[in-house]
Amino acid sequence: MINNPRDDKGSVMTRPQPFAWLSLVTFLLLIPFVSGEASAQQAQRALTNLGEFSLSMALAGDDVWLFEISPNPAFPDQNIKTSLMVNPGTRLTLPDGGADTWSNGTLAVKLSHNPPTITISRPNGSRVFSISPYAPDGQLAGLSFLGDFSHLFGLGADFRLSNDVFNLMGETILPGGAFGNSRLSRFGYRPNQVQAPILYGLGQGLDCGALFIDETRPLMWDFSGQPWTV
Repeated sequence: MINNPRDDKGSVMTRPQPFAWLSLVTFLLLIPFVSGEASAQQAQRALTNLGEFSLSMALAGDDVWLFEISPNPAFPDQNIKTSLMVNPGTRLTLPDGGADTWSNGTLAVKLSHNPPTITISRPNGSRVFSISPYAPDGQLAGLSFLGDFSHLFGLGADFRLSNDVFNLMGETILPGGAFGNSRLSRFGYRPNQVQAPILYGLGQGLDCGALFIDETRPLMWDFSGQPWTV
């Protein structure tokens, strides 16, 4: 899921369950696709291809984008499955557009095919996130992504926004168990007591974004190089 603090608009991404390779995303969620029950021929998702993968898009409410990347085919009238972390009463609608460009009026999504990438931008053209399938050896295993941020925080870690920020840039966050991440021993903070799969990015001024991965399994987040991966 991606959130734009300027206007409280944003995007989310989801993935189908169960997870054969790795599950994921807020701007984005990775899930191997499982067929859901179709509702009376009404479109539940906008569909296109992202490289060799099926990309589904919907709006969760009016201001949050939801994406699903799958190695398997999807169908417009197929329900998008989410975990209990997403309110089951969330209303999904379809974005405007088609082919390689989509919009909801507050954010624009552009698809590039070489390499396969989703770029989410604000109305002024500034990038929030660029997201690509992370598929070593062609097997969908997660996401790679970038944003124009100087600080990354969240994922269950403590942070302060007064004189300093607990910055995850350059770090690798490893699962420490079924419900939390391992500690970052180099810092005198109390990070990662609970695994919360939402990452916040802080840029210049009010340029911020958030990426939520709708996945309940432990994840590894790597910010040691570029692009970042989960």
